[in-house]
Amino acid sequence: MQKIVPTSSAGAGQLLALILSRQATTRPDIERVSGLSRATVAHRLDELLEIGLIDETAERQPSGGRPARILKLNESFAVALAADIGESVTRVAVTDLGPRILAEQTIAIDVASGPLPILGEIARCGRALLKRVGRKQVFGVGLSLPAPVDHENGRVVGPSVMRQWDNFDVRGWLEKSLGVDALIDNDVN
Repeated sequence: MQKIVPTSSAGAGQLLALILSRQATTRPDIERVSGLSRATVAHRLDELLEIGLIDETAERQPSGGRPARILKLNESFAVALAADIGESVTRVAVTDLGPRILAEQTIAIDVASGPLPILGEIARCGRALLKRVGRKQVFGVGLSLPAPVDHENGRVVGPSVMRQWDNFDVRGWLEKSLGVDALIDNDVN
């Protein structure tokens, strides 16, 4: 599994966020919304275009002068793993960045089994699904849990149906096992 390495400039991520939120979808829009110079915007967008994370489409938007080309996320650039742990089943999927589900599997496993058996199954299933769809570049893994979660530290906290999980480093385990960044949150979110 190949982890996606972010661009060297943190600013490129800020421009990507503007594009994804649709606050700015053209170069002139980005200059206006971000307050950055034309040269800075061009440099940061070139980083995103060079790695293939965004595309500059043939579609154009009127801009008062020459129509500006629209920028959008390249949804097929990479895939992400997603897992949803329930009380008696866990669902694992591979999605594109759209996010459209490319492959998925449901595993019958009781949450009372504890973190190691369930996370092990998620990792095994995730690898098998990635192999099935023929993808190696993985943006990261997202996991939803039926419990209160310390989002920042990637751990289950407080009373829940996940008794054996309390304060277990879920994010750390997944990142080490799968070799990609992980995001852990409550299933309501």
